[in-house]
Amino acid sequence: MYDPSLHQRISSGYKRYPRPGHNGVDIVHRTQGSAGIQGVPAKAVDNGTVSFVSWSNSAGWMVIIQTNSTDPSRNNRRITVRYLHLESIDPAIIQHQPVAKGQAVGKTGNTGESFGAHLHFDANTDGAASPTAEAAINPQKFFPAFFVGRTYMKMRMIYVIALIALIALTGCFPKVRQEHIEVATMDASTVELRRPEKNQPGLCEQVCTARG
Repeated sequence: MYDPSLHQRISSGYKRYPRPGHNGVDIVHRTQGSAGIQGVPAKAVDNGTVSFVSWSNSAGWMVIIQTNSTDPSRNNRRITVRYLHLESIDPAIIQHQPVAKGQAVGKTGNTGESFGAHLHFDANTDGAASPTAEAAINPQKFFPAFFVGRTYMKMRMIYVIALIALIALTGCFPKVRQEHIEVATMDASTVELRRPEKNQPGLCEQVCTARG
């Protein structure tokens, strides 16, 4: 939605804890938060047609655009996007008129039921001003180029760290994997070391299988 130099970040993600019912993303300035995003122009993510330009007590000033993009998983229905809580709407944005990708839609604000300046941006496939939860889709999936920054990278790093921690806690993450030596047999008196046979499961796999 913004120029990459503005360094936006997502303050509340799509259907993520602690807001599983949040069917969009909230965008603020990466370092200055709400204060840094107030009045910043929001831009169209795709070519399309302006469906609604309206005021809502909950959404504030909003612009709804039916884009030229489609969702293959939903019978190629066209994707509609919504920009909520705008401070103002660009004069060139007129209902039922075409809009170009990158064109200014309005200025980010704090109107409606909002507790700090941000842009609520969501996407759906039913084209309504108030779409159903079932029609909602993740806008980051279809318009990734407009979510510039480190949000995805940070999340990937968190997932990797969490995965490593989980593997370590389950005991299936040996510090050094010795492919050429396995513990073949063990009893009270002897430990025999030998080269593992082809396709024989390793020690970690054996231990995990035994534990499971």
